Amino acid sequence: VSNQGEDYFSTNKLILYDRNSNKKKVLTGRIASSLSWSPDGRYIVYAKQETYEKNGSTFKDLYLYDTEKEKEIRLTKGLRGSNPDFNSDGKKICFVTETNGMHQLNVYHLPEKPERDFSKKYYFDIENGLLSNKSQAEDINYREVIIKGGWVEQLLPSDDSRQIYHPRWSNNDSSIVFDTATEYGRNLGVYDFKTKSFRMFLKAEEELRYPYFQPDSPYLYYAASTTGIYNIYRRNMDTGETDLLTNVTGGAMMPAVNNKGELVYACYDSIGYKIYK
Repeated sequence: VSNQGEDYFSTNKLILYDRNSNKKKVLTGRIASSLSWSPDGRYIVYAKQETYEKNGSTFKDLYLYDTEKEKEIRLTKGLRGSNPDFNSDGKKICFVTETNGMHQLNVYHLPEKPERDFSKKYYFDIENGLLSNKSQAEDINYREVIIKGGWVEQLLPSDDSRQIYHPRWSNNDSSIVFDTATEYGRNLGVYDFKTKSFRMFLKAEEELRYPYFQPDSPYLYYAASTTGIYNIYRRNMDTGETDLLTNVTGGAMMPAVNNKGELVYACYDSIGYKIYK
């Protein structure tokens, strides 16, 4: 995701980089969140800033990009969702919704055929972010949300102004880890599906952001400002051992790693962001 050549983040573009040919291809624009690849490598899920037909406001909605058919598929209308992530079998997406200064953690159980027409309605309480199946069409405190089939499960409604960023599934789908804050500074929290509860997972005085699990391994990667500069760290979830992987002068953020342990990340320097390996 990049706004290269533009002045505003609202002009972010989704760009596909071919590592073999070193060529870049712009797939679509108005990107408003992080992204995630489906396990089979066919789909990319992300959020776009779109105009809400009811009143002309702009909201973030979830989209898929089908790399085989080179086609964009809109999944939601009026959702205000962002930062989606595929689970291990590609049948679910976790994501964040937001309203009134509060964030909510959700899971979208995808329809078998995402190309289908919009078929299911929810009603979003603009005061507290709760989703309802019951029609609230006449209540001005609710906004109509339409999705492409499947269903949405709300895991963690926020009642303490908690902010939730960049949720990521664990490798066995038993939990979702995310960076979170109620005041200044972010730490790492986790939602556990077995206990259906939230707890703080990793706390520190410094900032902890952008968790990412390495597939088929015990490692969790994240960015932390331990030295006063953001760098990439790796934590062994079995032993608790933590390693510093980068030592940059600008700032290393947004790690992503494949099952071979090949790490890429965004690095900030005096002229902007670059992708490093």
